[in-house]
Amino acid sequence: MDLGDGVSHAVAEIELGGMATAPAEALESVCCGPEHLHRLGPLTPAFKAGAEEVLRLRRSTDSVHVEDAIVSYITAIARASRRSPDLSLGASPRASIAVLAGSRVRALMEGRDFVIPDDVKALVPPAYRHRILLRPEAEIQGVSPDDAVARILAGVEVPR
Repeated sequence: MDLGDGVSHAVAEIELGGMATAPAEALESVCCGPEHLHRLGPLTPAFKAGAEEVLRLRRSTDSVHVEDAIVSYITAIARASRRSPDLSLGASPRASIAVLAGSRVRALMEGRDFVIPDDVKALVPPAYRHRILLRPEAEIQGVSPDDAVARILAGVEVPR
């Protein structure tokens, strides 16, 4: 199923039980209020799916194959984050689970039934950035969470 190039940059409007929630209204009620919505830019649904379609897509991610080497790679990245000199708190097992799940979804969106290292590398920054804690020294030096994650990824051998 082609979800379109803009799916990662758009909020999908999901219709459940005949009741649709406009993306802007949903974000406004959950997020930061209408005064901050202009920062998000225009919100255009990339696709519309009913409850059955959402469940079907969710089940289809379970069939995406993940080699043991990919699981080891995800684990090695998490371990490296816990040893990083930039971080006082590294990634938890929950972060690894998020990376694995997101990698399966990304593979499916790319038309594959298997995860590749590039899927993992693409998912680590968004999965980690709010789960790690920079050391004060790193913050003073201007290191961002994404900088720390990039250093971690650069230091972990990629499976072939």
